[in-house]
Amino acid sequence: MNISEIIPELALKSFLEDNDVTGIYPAGIPISGVPSEFFTVSMNGSIVSESEDATVLGCTLMLGVYVKLLTTNGTVNQVREKILMRKFSELFPATYNYEDVTYKFSLDFRNLVYSGRNLYSGYSTKALNLQVTIY
Repeated sequence: MNISEIIPELALKSFLEDNDVTGIYPAGIPISGVPSEFFTVSMNGSIVSESEDATVLGCTLMLGVYVKLLTTNGTVNQVREKILMRKFSELFPATYNYEDVTYKFSLDFRNLVYSGRNLYSGYSTKALNLQVTIY
């Protein structure tokens, strides 16, 4: 396995799209044409070897979940957030093959990095860590 072939962000994006999750931005937050909900995917640390011969690698991805605030006083759309979190809990753990590399994604909701809202942007945000095993 060549390190240049390992692209966990795009593998997760492809996996989510294959499971009818749309609005995924692996390169950051969109600045125009922003949908009412969207997701960001980014590395949260480096890719490390989990075996002596480097045939098993691991990393952590950060999944950002953004949901437009309700128009009443900037209230968080808790109903929509719960629907999305339930969908993610049904999708993970999962094994996915992307460009001849196998990725195992594991999500632990106790690994919530951030949960809050931003009145300026008009979105609530949840940031979740996904553990990724690559082999």
